Amino acid sequence: MGEDSQPPTRLWTRNFVLAIVTNFFIAMVFYLLMTSMALYAVERFQASDSAAGFAASAFIAGSVVARLFAGRLLDTLGRRRVLLASLAVFVIASLLYLQANTLGLLLALRAVHGVAFGAGNTAIAAAVQALIPPARRSEGTGYFGLSATLATAVGPSLAIQLSPRMEGTRASSSSVPPAKARGMSDSAGIFFLLYAAAVLASRFFVGRIQDRRGDNSVMYPTLAFFALGLAMLALEPSVWSIGLAGILVGFGFGALLPCAQTIAVTAVPAARMGTGISTFYLMLDAGTGLGPVVLGALVPVLGYAGMYGALSLLMCAAVLLYFLVHGRRQRGPRRA
Repeated sequence: MGEDSQPPTRLWTRNFVLAIVTNFFIAMVFYLLMTSMALYAVERFQASDSAAGFAASAFIAGSVVARLFAGRLLDTLGRRRVLLASLAVFVIASLLYLQANTLGLLLALRAVHGVAFGAGNTAIAAAVQALIPPARRSEGTGYFGLSATLATAVGPSLAIQLSPRMEGTRASSSSVPPAKARGMSDSAGIFFLLYAAAVLASRFFVGRIQDRRGDNSVMYPTLAFFALGLAMLALEPSVWSIGLAGILVGFGFGALLPCAQTIAVTAVPAARMGTGISTFYLMLDAGTGLGPVVLGALVPVLGYAGMYGALSLLMCAAVLLYFLVHGRRQRGPRRA
């Protein structure tokens, strides 16, 4: 996955497949540990709820810090060097968890692990963009993103299999309150099943449409589907409304990420691709970290239905923002 001077002509190359596999394992470790770390901190160190939560979120904090400087490092040192160094630290940090015999050491190790993840994830995302033919950039980005999508299913499942005691504990119940509060706990499984299927399906054809017909042809529909799916969640819950919401949200969000990443990469000069990728993921990490805090403050005021309604309006505002920033000056399909 070195820096090639000439643009590639084929998508499915050895290095492209290697990048997908590498990213899958990195993401799988991330989701595995995020699922189990809070409970691990409670059981081994008798950590408080807040400390246990920080044991999980310290990883995200480290990742955000890494995004701040990873882009410049990629542009100056090169993607290969940064990737290999980050993977080495990532593996070492993974092996040191059992040696962390105090809560303080565990928190420090989580932060270091997060830094390695942030730098490595940025490096491999930038490297894979150099492996994708420009005319198939969105399609290739979608295929690459499937590795992280699959990891969201495999990682938590593997965590539960490796630690059966997680069943019935607070670690496995953190995602249940919204479902229970609205009387739809039985439909939650249907939602996530259809959501995952829609994400998977979207990655196989939306990228091709973007490459051939331009950014607006996919960005407006995906933003609209995302907003509509969130609006469906604000309605009185039923099996059909929850299932339809899962399809709409999965298709909207699943297609939105690679399409937006393609736009971000295309908008920056090739020499500053690392900075562009780093900035994109920095915003993604920031939203991941701030989102639960903001939504948690909205629930007591608006309830879950109001929260989903507010999110739907936010996505409608995102349509206008996209038009002002990029949509009104779209250049059309990318050319090789």
